[in-house]
Amino acid sequence: KSDTLVFGVIGDPIKHSMSPVIHNAAFDALGVNAVYLPFLVTDIEDFMETFTEFGLSGCSITIPHKEQVAKYCTKVDKVASKIGAINTIVSSGGNGSEMILSASNTDWIAAITAIENKLGGKESLDGKQVCILGSGGTARALAFGALERGANVTIA
Repeated sequence: KSDTLVFGVIGDPIKHSMSPVIHNAAFDALGVNAVYLPFLVTDIEDFMETFTEFGLSGCSITIPHKEQVAKYCTKVDKVASKIGAINTIVSSGGNGSEMILSASNTDWIAAITAIENKLGGKESLDGKQVCILGSGGTARALAFGALERGANVTIA
């Protein structure tokens, strides 16, 4: 249908992602006229031109694009700017040059909340030593979240 909202996840590789299965099941369960597709993206600039030209509704960002996609967005929230990585883009305001692309990072709050829930609550990371293996967008988000919650962070 022409009024179907189109969302997706972009990355390289992407075929392993469970995001389309999860999001499409949610759309079906909620009766939302939308589809969530996997997009294998090797050229982020080319994809962002296609995104605006075709008026996609939003996308999730995964490796290797989390750190490069901000420059193609109209608005980047403060947290995503601090982290230096984007994992969510939502569009509004039409197609093409009229489209507003709002970028954010939800990785940090999702991961930190899961860790805190397992450790016993919101204050459970305060004063703890946290070691993060890796330095990509998700690692940056976890480091940001752990520091926000008062942990001492080591990146290995």
